[in-house]
Amino acid sequence: MSLCRSCQEVQFIWRAKWRAPKILFLLVRYIVPVGVILHSHRTFPSPMSFFNAVVPTLWSELSGIANSDVTDTPRGEFSANCGSQGQLRPINSNTLCRQLMLSELTTGMGNFLVMLHVWNLWERNRILIVASLILFTLTQIANIICGVISVINITFYLWAPGLLFELAMFAAVYLNAGARPRTLQTEFSKVLHRDGMVYFAVLLTLRLTNLVLAIVSPLRLV
Repeated sequence: MSLCRSCQEVQFIWRAKWRAPKILFLLVRYIVPVGVILHSHRTFPSPMSFFNAVVPTLWSELSGIANSDVTDTPRGEFSANCGSQGQLRPINSNTLCRQLMLSELTTGMGNFLVMLHVWNLWERNRILIVASLILFTLTQIANIICGVISVINITFYLWAPGLLFELAMFAAVYLNAGARPRTLQTEFSKVLHRDGMVYFAVLLTLRLTNLVLAIVSPLRLV
């Protein structure tokens, strides 16, 4: 798995047989930009208002945080999803529900594709499959919970479940490359590159950056 350019996508993805991994890849690839465009057009019908909203809308939708309406408030107070006295209340905003659904859907599909790649690297090891499926399920549930119920002073938890999953996948790829037999001429770095370690490193770095920004930056900038 690597960062896929347009020409590579046509060569390796579009020409492949229609199976679950191909469908998931194309959904992850195109559902977010299409959803952002439709949401922005519906919210800002005029060309000028649409243009002015493209950058902040892209940031809020693609970041993976469901609640883009939160602002800086004193510590201990709940976000827009909760009452001012700390009492939880159900989300009644269609916009927030759509954002949550879009972010969780794309994140889940992307993580599932990553997990399929790791399974192939480990030659469908049953223990790894069971363990990764359990971890995947738990982290997806945690992502949904963190998106629906978020407290201002623990906003960084929004990124923690995904970071945990990607750390586990990163470690699995590294351990598999180290345990695989190789000749003296085959460098360890080449094995890692072939297994898609660059992709995992970029993904992990982005998630870690979001986590750090959520801790140290004002909430409106997260």
